[in-house]
Amino acid sequence: MVKQVLIDADIVTFQAAAKNEQTLSWGSDGESLILDPDLALFKCRERIADIQRRVEAEEVLLCFSGSANFRYQALKTYKHNRKGKRKPKLLGHLREQLCSLYPYACENRLEADDLMGIHQTPETCIATIDKDLDQIAGRHYNWKDDLVYEVSKRDALWFRWFQVLTGDSTDGYTGIPRVGPKKAEKILGPHRDDQGLTLGEQANTYADVCREAYESKGIPEPDYHAQVAVAQILKDGMWDPEERQVITEYEVY
Repeated sequence: MVKQVLIDADIVTFQAAAKNEQTLSWGSDGESLILDPDLALFKCRERIADIQRRVEAEEVLLCFSGSANFRYQALKTYKHNRKGKRKPKLLGHLREQLCSLYPYACENRLEADDLMGIHQTPETCIATIDKDLDQIAGRHYNWKDDLVYEVSKRDALWFRWFQVLTGDSTDGYTGIPRVGPKKAEKILGPHRDDQGLTLGEQANTYADVCREAYESKGIPEPDYHAQVAVAQILKDGMWDPEERQVITEYEVY
């Protein structure tokens, strides 16, 4: 049992909204969009209840992304491939309804991923189907695979820097061009189980290795910093709520 399950509400609402709208074509007379807001809300609540039951959580916290993500300032291409694509019409309605029914978190400059990372503790569980959250240590639940699992601090650290090298095309950042999982493994692999290093020392080693890999490809250091900024999911201690700024070992965006 966990005290609280942190749910990626962006995905929950998107899935329900997308599945509960239908486009009817009338040929030359155009199209009609048929929406079922009641069923969509029911599906959201059903998903939330299933997640809470599966991880045996006392409470839920729905995490929603804000609209002014700091990563847009860090890297102009971040999620540029999603611009102009139509979103399901029911998204706003579902978000409004769920926020009136459940405890929720939303910060205009952060993504739902960041909020889950910031709120994660030994007493919580992150619920999402997004692999990016594997860079946050602790308990996780993937409802697509119905899998509850634990991510160690060292494995979370590894995955974070692995992402810095490989990038993520779905989120519009490249990492090092033509460096995929196999090449990233070769770069980081020799340092994964360095003996006697603290987590901080291990992180510094990964950072140095990644920086050198970027330099070897002629990529300027500011571009390396930008890739790190968009690749990392924030965790506790990396967000200043008063100044509403991200705190990292690099530039504050």
